[in-house]
Amino acid sequence: GGEWYLPLRFTLEALGFGVRWDEEGGRVVAARGERELALAPAEKLALIGGRQVPVEPLWVDGHLYLPSSIFTRLGIQVKLEGGRLELEFWPSGREEYPRTLLN
Repeated sequence: GGEWYLPLRFTLEALGFGVRWDEEGGRVVAARGERELALAPAEKLALIGGRQVPVEPLWVDGHLYLPSSIFTRLGIQVKLEGGRLELEFWPSGREEYPRTLLN
């Protein structure tokens, strides 16, 4: 187990999410189908599926990193297998068919 920090834009775009910066709202917005994340890094709050979730984002060299638990709330399984970090996106209504997209 454990919590890993993953780069927000790279990870979500690789999994088919559209990611954009909302200048007016000062937040990142990411969506794929009915899955949506709105994150205001300065406020340390994310809105996922209509629920507010506290988050401790990290900025590394101008890139925003989020804990793996935030990705899990979006239906992305994050696990360590054989020394590699693997991500599986679980499409809505098809939980029995995970799709490995990054490893």
